Parts: sequence; structure tokens; C-alpha cells
Amino acid sequence: MKEKIMVALEKFSKAMVQPLSYISVAGMILVVGVLVTNKAIVGLLPFLGWAPIQLVGNLLYQCIMVIINNLGLVFAVGIAAALAKKDKHQAAMIGLMSYFMFLVANNTTLSTNGLLAEANKMLGLYGTGQSTVLGFQVTDMGVFSGIILGCLTGYVFNKTCDASFKGYWSMYSGTRFSFTCMVCVSILMGVATCYVWPVVQHGISALTNVIASSGAFGLFLYGMLERLLIPTGLHHLVYAPFQFGDLGGTLALGGKTIVGAYPILLTELQMGVPFSDSIYYMGTGLAKTFGYIGICAAFYYTAKPENKKNTKNILIPLALTATLSSITEPIDFMFAFVAPGLFLVHSIIAGTFVALLKVFNIHSMTTGLINSFLMNLS
Repeated sequence: MKEKIMVALEKFSKAMVQPLSYISVAGMILVVGVLVTNKAIVGLLPFLGWAPIQLVGNLLYQCIMVIINNLGLVFAVGIAAALAKKDKHQAAMIGLMSYFMFLVANNTTLSTNGLLAEANKMLGLYGTGQSTVLGFQVTDMGVFSGIILGCLTGYVFNKTCDASFKGYWSMYSGTRFSFTCMVCVSILMGVATCYVWPVVQHGISALTNVIASSGAFGLFLYGMLERLLIPTGLHHLVYAPFQFGDLGGTLALGGKTIVGAYPILLTELQMGVPFSDSIYYMGTGLAKTFGYIGICAAFYYTAKPENKKNTKNILIPLALTATLSSITEPIDFMFAFVAPGLFLVHSIIAGTFVALLKVFNIHSMTTGLINSFLMNLS
């Protein structure tokens, strides 16, 4: 039994890594786009302001971000193909169609039952438990929906792709039967998540008041959950009320009230005054900027000798992307599903780090080395 579980986990890990291998390259291209289009850098290097260069920079940034923002689809297709024992291109196609059907089923159920959340003018759908994916407003499951669908598609495909029927029903034989099965699975999953996932979301939301009233321990929970819940999309429910809501503090200024840790940070930066205690809720960037160098080094150190070169080629772009721009999702997803136990440890360390900022009264933050450098130019 143990051996079967280990074999299944190994197959899953390999299936996860395959679609992520492209993200390491995408991350470096994204950094180039960020550098070229950053206004402060353009101010230092005026030639970058030339329209054709700006067009190229924007194209690089936007074309890569559409992949980062739709990793659920990438996983649904990539995992399905990786798990299929044969006809992988057919499994990938069914995975793609299954993801679309899931989105539509989820959106239709929410819409029909009056469950669609209203977008906030400043935050959009952040903190509502819903998000827009490929134009559909759906329950926010992060990449988790794509991972689940990819695994289901791979499993169902392997079980049904050899099915054979006679007569009129022969048209449903083989991979077409696999598709038929996934129509049912995708719709059921789309409907079920409308009711099951919000229960989980409400549980996470309930923790925000505990976090706000628990001092350093609350900050530990904040930092830990912000990392731990990334693959599920639930981390939005942790940080959004603090970074953009009144749980993150308020600042009275000239008859106006600034609400949320992030707007307060920008206001204090502009005014040139010391950061207030709300800065602690922006402290997650410190672990992202510097911690991922060690994470990638650990992956490389523990890789088998014959895999070290390939591992290095994958990890170096991911480490640079995380350190320079604080975009850590590509490596987070790989880390969480390849070594879930260590990802939990990483989340605990990240939470501890945020708590220590308060214990030692350190008012500091970063969102990557690029932004940290630019923020301190003045």
C-alpha cells in the first residue's frame, strides 16, 4: 500500500513539474518586461522611453502575465497530458475542454442563484472569494481547480479511453467516451464548488479578526497563511482585508481617511514620514525577496547528480524572478506539490519572520529588489 502511494505521488510530482518547466523561462522574460516599462527606470535611462521599446516591454510583460494569471488552465491541460498513458494530445484536449466547462458551470450556477459577488471599485473581486478567469466570474480556487481537473481528466482518460461500443453508440467509443465522462465530471465539480468552497473561505475569513487582535501571534498566522494558502487561492482572503481594508489600519490626513496597509504605505512614502505599525502587514515581501534563494539552493543541493544540471536551469530563472520582482507563484506551486511537508515548514518560517518584525519593532518592507531599489532612489 505504501509503495502504491509513493508511486502515485511520484507520478503526480512529475506531472506538476512538466507544465512548470515553461514558467521558469517565462519568469525571466517577465522581469525584462518589468524593467523596460518601469517609469523610474525610464526616467534614469531616457532611451527606454522610445515608443517601440515601450511596446516591446509591454508585450513581454502582458503576454507572460496572461500565463501567470491563468495557471489553472495550464495545469488542467498539462497534468492531464502528463498523466495519460497514451494519446497524450487527446488527454490535453479533453483537459482544456473540461476546464472551460467547469468555469461555465460554476459561473452559471452562481449567476442563476444570485450568488455573484459585486466588484469593489478599488479592489475588484479581491477578498470576495470570487475571481474572473478567462472572462468568467467564478469561485476563486486559485490554481487548485486546474490541478484537480487535470488529475481527474488523467485518471478518467486512462480508465475510459479504450472503451468500445457497437452500432449507433460506436461514436462514443475511445477518447470520445472519455470526453463524455468529463462533461459530467466538469459540470458536477463546477456546481459543487459553488457551495463547498465558500464554506472553506468563510473559515479563513473568520481568522482575520483573530489575526488583527492577537499581536505578534496574529502576525505569525497572517504570514504563514499568506504563504500556505497560495495554491488554493484562499490567501487573498487573508491579506486583502489587511492590505486594503480597515483591519490594516487607518490614517487621518487632511480631512481624508486612508484605509488599509498598502494605501497607508504609499502615503507615508510620499510624505517621507516613518512607517506606522500597519507596515507589518506588508512584511511578507521580505521572505519572498530573500527566502527563495535558499529554497532554490536546497532543491539543487538535494537533486540527484544526473538531474542537477536540468534542475539548475529550471531554478535559476525562478529564483531571480522571485528575488527581483517578488513574483513567487511559479516556484510556490512547484514547491507546494513536490515537497508539501517542506512547503508547510517554509510557511511557518515566513510567518515567524513577519512576527519577528513586530517583536523587534522593525518597520520595513520590500516587493522585490527592483522595487526596493527604486523606492529608495530619493
